[in-house]
Amino acid sequence: AVVNIHGAVIMEEAEATAYPVYRQPQLRGEYPYDDHVLENEHIRATFHRVTGCLISLVDKQSGKEYADPTRPAGLAVVNMETRTNNAWNIGRYLDIQPLTQPEQIDTVTGGDLQQSIRISYKWGQSTMTVTAILQAGEKALRCCIDAQWNEIFGPKVTPLLIYRMPLGFKTDKFLFDIPGGALYRAPRNHDMPGLQYCAAIPGDGTALAMIPDSKYGYRAEEDSLSVTLINTSRNPDPFPDRGEHVINIALAIGEDDPKALE
Repeated sequence: AVVNIHGAVIMEEAEATAYPVYRQPQLRGEYPYDDHVLENEHIRATFHRVTGCLISLVDKQSGKEYADPTRPAGLAVVNMETRTNNAWNIGRYLDIQPLTQPEQIDTVTGGDLQQSIRISYKWGQSTMTVTAILQAGEKALRCCIDAQWNEIFGPKVTPLLIYRMPLGFKTDKFLFDIPGGALYRAPRNHDMPGLQYCAAIPGDGTALAMIPDSKYGYRAEEDSLSVTLINTSRNPDPFPDRGEHVINIALAIGEDDPKALE
């Protein structure tokens, strides 16, 4: 007798001995869990199957890789020095913890017009959901972040939520949108202000721009670009940012030209 469950033979009776013989199915699941790929005619974005982090962002026309596959891109929590942090100043960075242990990863939409996935995280008392969206015809990966932030400052260490993009290249120049124009700045281990965007300039005539809808503090380092999302300061308000935050960020591949990036 042969028993077949979900297309896999799991037991049959051997005619010679009448002892049951067990066979191992080739797959222990309905389908393999591979890396998640969002792709249109311009760019290809790959998210790690386990961490949900962005590990590749490729311009299909040039073949250039803008991400660093060895370092996860996405949400991260920074442990800051409490004594140097307040509502106006970001405290000294003590530790950066990329969020790499999602609670759930879902494919939301797929097709020629729009592709998207949703990744859910938990850190401390807070929950964060990132929905990555790639639409047809665009050279920008959109990330919609929905955070329920319930953290408070500590006596020595205070958490800070950022979106961090490790770069697939090193650079000594970043382009910032500022009032009345644009300005090139050198890398610095400190938050610097910008209006619509901050763009990493690899030196080949292209740019990778980070474009948030409501955040204006960027940290531009020679091998990464990040934007500050939620600062858990204690002064003057001890509980300033608790609650729900909805933040939209675009990672856009463009030209090293302020007009083209607007």
